[in-house]
Amino acid sequence: MYSTAYKMLGGKPAEVNTLGQTLKVIREGLPLEMMDKATVILGVSTKEFVPMLGMNIRSFQRNKKNEAWRLTPLQSEQALKITELVAQANNYFGDHEIALKWLNTPSNAFAKKCPIDLLDTSAGIEAVSEKINALAYGMTA
Repeated sequence: MYSTAYKMLGGKPAEVNTLGQTLKVIREGLPLEMMDKATVILGVSTKEFVPMLGMNIRSFQRNKKNEAWRLTPLQSEQALKITELVAQANNYFGDHEIALKWLNTPSNAFAKKCPIDLLDTSAGIEAVSEKINALAYGMTA
């Protein structure tokens, strides 16, 4: 669970081989460096990414000054879910840039919103993931 996302964020996949290991990583919180990598992977600024994790930008800026600061378990899991979704899109489209373009293109399937705009909730992530699965099985965007 989340091994692809964890690797994309700079972690060692062996650290999340089992459910117990994955829960430990999530409960300890991801380090700030992984959040920085997530912004690059998603092609967004920190200011755009922070709300996707349910964080206030001012709180983030204040906490960022503490080198030992880590994301909360909920924020960590959200970051992993978002990154896993990008991996799913990369796999379907076969190219990271094309996947990002799709994530940033308004879609009728999402009430003319960009899929990336839905990634601030688990329900939104699930809806986008389901759409990618539908595309993979021959349904249209």
